Amino acid sequence: MIKQKSGIDDFQLSWQLWNSIDSEGEVWQFVRKKREDETLKAFFVKNKDFIIIPKFVINGTDLAFWLNLNVGLSKYLDWTGGIFNSFYTWYEISPNVPSIRLLIHQFLGKKVDINKLREFGFKIEKDDDFWKELVKRENELVPLFICGCGDWMCGNLSIRIAKKDNLISWDLGAYFRLFVFDFESYKKEFDELEELVADDFFIYRAYSK
Repeated sequence: MIKQKSGIDDFQLSWQLWNSIDSEGEVWQFVRKKREDETLKAFFVKNKDFIIIPKFVINGTDLAFWLNLNVGLSKYLDWTGGIFNSFYTWYEISPNVPSIRLLIHQFLGKKVDINKLREFGFKIEKDDDFWKELVKRENELVPLFICGCGDWMCGNLSIRIAKKDNLISWDLGAYFRLFVFDFESYKKEFDELEELVADDFFIYRAYSK
């Protein structure tokens, strides 16, 4: 993947519609991308019968496609029937708004604690070892791609995200170079998504299908 001459990478979320074209849901067909003049909420409301997938696009290249070609992963990343990107998993497979809020928080380079998880809507009655381990894990790694079942142990590809001053970086591990983005431009890609989960819009989305 080509790095920008300035040393700063370009990041975009490309929102796309996909449709099942067989009864088993094994074969899927691309429909279209969200237009620039569409709001994200309008895109969801108009297309509730389709699967909506956000693609991670870095320097004009679909990250999942690039990883598949250059790393040779066992499944096609970010593809229906393979390993889904983490946002797809949460808002399409389960109406889990707290998890989407957590993901956005992580993708913006922020840390969490038990109280922050409660603020997102997780039902935590006591601070037991399970929640303490979850907080530790979520503060170290962010799930970039994950199996559709939502299990971290099943087809997970996680990254480390760090924010410093006006930059935010993605560390995919020792065999990949660091991606560095301008934070303000990067954050704008998540702004509309934050607005939707603020009023539990995704619960409506999940149950209206």
